[in-house]
Amino acid sequence: MLSKRLLQFGNFSEENKLTSIKKNLEERNVPFLDLTSSNPTNLGLEFPDPILRHLLESVNLSHYNPEVKGLESARNSISNFYAERGYTVSKESIYLTPSTSDSYSYLFKLLTNPGDEVLTPSPGYPLFSYLSSMENLNEIHYPLVKRDAVWEYDVESILNVTSTKTKIICLVSPANPTGSQLNKNFWLEWKESRCQIPILIDEVFYGYDGSDEFQDRQTFPTDADFPLFILNGISKMFCLPNWKLGWILSANSDHRLENGLELILDTYLSTNTIIQSILPQIFQWKPMIQNKTKTRIQRNFRIASDLLSDSKYQVLPYQGGWFLVLKLPELANDELFCETLLEKKAVLIYPGKWFGFSHNESYGIISLITEEETFRLGIEKILVFNQIV
Repeated sequence: MLSKRLLQFGNFSEENKLTSIKKNLEERNVPFLDLTSSNPTNLGLEFPDPILRHLLESVNLSHYNPEVKGLESARNSISNFYAERGYTVSKESIYLTPSTSDSYSYLFKLLTNPGDEVLTPSPGYPLFSYLSSMENLNEIHYPLVKRDAVWEYDVESILNVTSTKTKIICLVSPANPTGSQLNKNFWLEWKESRCQIPILIDEVFYGYDGSDEFQDRQTFPTDADFPLFILNGISKMFCLPNWKLGWILSANSDHRLENGLELILDTYLSTNTIIQSILPQIFQWKPMIQNKTKTRIQRNFRIASDLLSDSKYQVLPYQGGWFLVLKLPELANDELFCETLLEKKAVLIYPGKWFGFSHNESYGIISLITEEETFRLGIEKILVFNQIV
């Protein structure tokens, strides 16, 4: 009785071996070091509860004031966020959603028909496969280009996989998990290509940037001559994944597209009014929240770099986001490596193949927001893990 969009995932209730090992350890109450969690509320990086309680005191919790685009006060605060970055953004071009995943869903509904193609980066986040399939779309990967141990966006690589069925190109900056970022040179080349396919830019990790060597970064152009939508939200920015608020910035689209987006939003009307009401006040706490998270990321990256500097592992440069990419020994099968590491050393990391990394090389993916003591202990165990699989 399941729809074809779900049947195509096969037996989606079946667990992979790594997840089975983890579940078995949990059922037997065997402790292990989890270096994969990206939920800040479980890692000591949550938004301070007393501040939230104080902000809620001024809100009428039982009042419902539906606005299709979202409360004007909330959209004004988001407009100010972009103004601080040097972008002139009208509140009328901002549309509030329950989450970034919902933003993708709404834009897929707006811009595509069943059977159309959506382009996504590889390596990249596996969620795209589910988001596109739920809308009966075909996901087509374009490769990020590896240069000097970092993955970069490349205009030619994207254009090479476009077709007449390509209706959306998804970019993520900083990307997950590579940290890849869009830059000024990319947008100059893109403008020269004259491609008019709508672009969606996911910038949920904006603010968690790498070193100064990536100074030419530019999330999106100010003079786009193609349909352009920017996606962001409060989940990563404020470490508030449980409050569910995202937004779509329509940076360059015509009235027909904007009217269609309003119709979709009006149909669902699911964005939480309470979080909208206190969003302007929450923005005031952004420096404190992000600085705390960035400090954790920087310290953990230093720990990994120092401990593994003269080892068989290679810590790849940090460009942005919340993840560390670890190049494993040459003979390692990364899935088997991660399974054996969890069984033998009680350390959980993700295999790179889960994120679309090349089968010719092996990588481990590690969360940089892991609590520092857990992170250090986990890296120390990886350092002495000698079993090459």
